Amino acid sequence: MLKNIGTAILIFCLTALSAGAAFAADGASNDDLLRARELSKSVNAFAFDLYKEIAKEEKGSIFFSPLSISMALALAYEGATGETREEMKKVLHYNDNIGTRFKAYIEMVNKVPKESGKLYVANGIWADWSVTLLSNYVIKIKRDYGSEVKKLDFRKRAHVASVINKWIEDKTRGKIKGIVDERSEMSWAMSIINAVYFQAFWMEPFPEINTRKKTFYCTPTMTEQVDMMYSQKTISYSETDDFQAISLPYKNWRYSMVVVLPREHQKLGKLENNISDIEFRKILASFKEYRVNVYLPKFRTEKAYPLKKQLMKLGLKQAFKRGANFNYIGTASNGGLYIDEVLHKSVIETTETHTKATAVTEVRLGVVLSPGKTTDIKEFRADHPFLYLIIDNVARTILFIGRYVDN
Repeated sequence: MLKNIGTAILIFCLTALSAGAAFAADGASNDDLLRARELSKSVNAFAFDLYKEIAKEEKGSIFFSPLSISMALALAYEGATGETREEMKKVLHYNDNIGTRFKAYIEMVNKVPKESGKLYVANGIWADWSVTLLSNYVIKIKRDYGSEVKKLDFRKRAHVASVINKWIEDKTRGKIKGIVDERSEMSWAMSIINAVYFQAFWMEPFPEINTRKKTFYCTPTMTEQVDMMYSQKTISYSETDDFQAISLPYKNWRYSMVVVLPREHQKLGKLENNISDIEFRKILASFKEYRVNVYLPKFRTEKAYPLKKQLMKLGLKQAFKRGANFNYIGTASNGGLYIDEVLHKSVIETTETHTKATAVTEVRLGVVLSPGKTTDIKEFRADHPFLYLIIDNVARTILFIGRYVDN
């Protein structure tokens, strides 16, 4: 049964309420909707792959945006050829014409009414003056990804850090101050950056008067006091012998947070090991509308990950080698390009009224010299570690995924 837990999450993502035609009024064409849903298959499969790799070493809370990481790497993929391109395509689960999928998704979210939530996506590329970018590459990433493209003198470390970090701070509404350290050696010659910012208000807020200090079991033997929110809600709910799952919708149902709670604390590891987007589909039909007593911690999580090791374990190796082939991006005066590191920062804040989440991914390219309803009332008490995902119910895309263990 535990194998089905992973199934529960993605199934919920795929059916996510009654999204379908009801959201077509947001202005998206049928073609854009189909392309965006094709994109979700790539992003969601990659989300679970990467989550499992991070969970193998991360003992505390986890939080990242698979959408941000996938999109940042897509800008590098658009300039890759040969074995490098094929390997990236496989690991990232890209389909053909991935750029048109991202373009369709960006255009879709730009048309979502602000009262349904704010989701902003931004891309930027900064290259050293020694790098000559091919015009076809620049045209494509501007057209499909809306990316900015600028040149800087990477020898001036403080200036480069200031420019890029200011851009990041602006795009994340001040939630992430930056990702580039001016004291670093800055051995790379090109930075590809994606920023994702999300804010939405709950369909039904948690009354602040109900929030109480409660015990949260970080492990079976370690506890801490947390601000536990409480509300009785009519929401989508599912349960098995191994887990409970709920969906907490934001206003107008466009986005939601899916929370999956193991019945027992020690089963979280098994849940993570077996999570997948394939078995997930078997459980969706079991979600029904119930009255549920929901207890959920009020929390803030901030995480930072260098992802080179995890991506290489997933099979993305050629892109990190000195012999990588990114010839469709352009050339450097002193050699070819390869991915030096992939950095990711993310922050989530969940309160009685809303959720704010933001993430930034930087792909650093180095240069190498050429070589149904019921009256039953359920109880969902998230007082031990759980998984959660923020979902775009229309495109069926996982925007953020995380594990809450402690503050």
